[in-house]
Amino acid sequence: MIKLKKISFKNTSFGMKSYDLLDISTGESVPSYAEFLHEIMANQVSENRQAQNSINAVASDLKVFLEYVLNAQDLLFKNKVSTETTYLSEIILSYPSYLSLAQNSQSKLARETAKITNRAPVKGKSVARNLSTVNKFLNASAANHERNSQANTLDFINIDVASKNIHKELLNRRKLSTSERIRLQKDSVIGQVIRGGARYTNSILFRTPSRISLTSSKDYKHFPIDYIQPLLDNAQTYRDRALWSLLLGTGLRMSEAGQILVQDIDLAKEEVKILSYRHRIACFEGLNDKSIFNLSFKGRATEEVFFIYPFKTVFFDSIEKYLKFERPYGSKHSYLFVTNGNRSKGEPLFSSSNTTQNYSFKKVQNKISCPYKDGLNKRYTLHSLRHFYGHWLINFHRTETGEKLNIEDVQYMMGHKERKSTEHYAVINKEIAKEKIRLANLVLQNKYRENTKEFLTNQQNNVLTTLLKGVSL
Repeated sequence: MIKLKKISFKNTSFGMKSYDLLDISTGESVPSYAEFLHEIMANQVSENRQAQNSINAVASDLKVFLEYVLNAQDLLFKNKVSTETTYLSEIILSYPSYLSLAQNSQSKLARETAKITNRAPVKGKSVARNLSTVNKFLNASAANHERNSQANTLDFINIDVASKNIHKELLNRRKLSTSERIRLQKDSVIGQVIRGGARYTNSILFRTPSRISLTSSKDYKHFPIDYIQPLLDNAQTYRDRALWSLLLGTGLRMSEAGQILVQDIDLAKEEVKILSYRHRIACFEGLNDKSIFNLSFKGRATEEVFFIYPFKTVFFDSIEKYLKFERPYGSKHSYLFVTNGNRSKGEPLFSSSNTTQNYSFKKVQNKISCPYKDGLNKRYTLHSLRHFYGHWLINFHRTETGEKLNIEDVQYMMGHKERKSTEHYAVINKEIAKEKIRLANLVLQNKYRENTKEFLTNQQNNVLTTLLKGVSL
């Protein structure tokens, strides 16, 4: 198996962690990889947001793709496989199947490569994200290729021609050692994928296979409503009760809640502000390099938070007791939520690992016998509380006059810049949809009981007449 090693380093220009990708056999960097991550960071900064998680995900997605390219090309060259298309198209267009089906793929190249890399299938949503990342990477790399000129060996072997021509070309060259031949092939394939792969990733063929549903687990991402009260009742600390009620009641991201300063809370007015750490000196005071390294701001469209009942009461009651009895006095920093562990007690919670942040949350789920997420023996993470917020607002929240919130309302309350981000969280409750259909059927059944033969025609005419009058349904 050909392996690539992901190396992390601090990008001092943006104060974030970035990565380079090295070929273990040669120690050389994979062309375009680090440059692409740098461009993403630059774009984030220009949009006044920084999301380390996004950088981490892109870095991992591209590592998976480039390792596939190298191992797939190795199979093709070693076995002298003949194809009806070209090696370049064969490698790229089989990648979606490699991700979603792995060793069960109908594509021989994807299937055999998955055996070598010991790849397991991933869910449809992860496949879609990975393909999107690869598409952007190859488009950006192709656009920058002329001025950057990453590889001098691009034209040694043209893998975008019939396969028989490739091997014929190799035979006509001077006698190469095994290592020279491998190096020649690897540089040619990676270089040409970067230079010419975009035309395949932009095609309709480069997409998640239809058998993989992108919405298969969407309904189960929010924390179960029936277990919210037991969750809060069994919180072991005031910090946990305050944090969980804040996430439930406002839909904040954990990164946003974890970076709230004590002065961002107004106990008298019962208000909370969410501000970016950028240009706020107080956010850097008392932090070590590790904590500064973990600062991030994904980009919230509003500083306000909008509590839903009864979580506001629970939060402000708990936060007062937390500040009085639990949060250490004399902290050098001003971050509201801190760790409780013996080794790092008093450190900002946002700088700890996801495992640490979710530890007590998952522990209480075990105690209250909360069902597993998606039935896959996995506990919910704190992000499920944000999903609950969107799910509740779109399905169950009502004004005093009984009006629903529309998707634009929910978008604003969740701080999303794009509507499509809100749609990801605001999943329609299936039970509500079923009940609406049942009630509508009862009404129509009673209304047209005596003339069922003309029911569809009459209903169509009624709808059209209403629409023509300009009355919204």
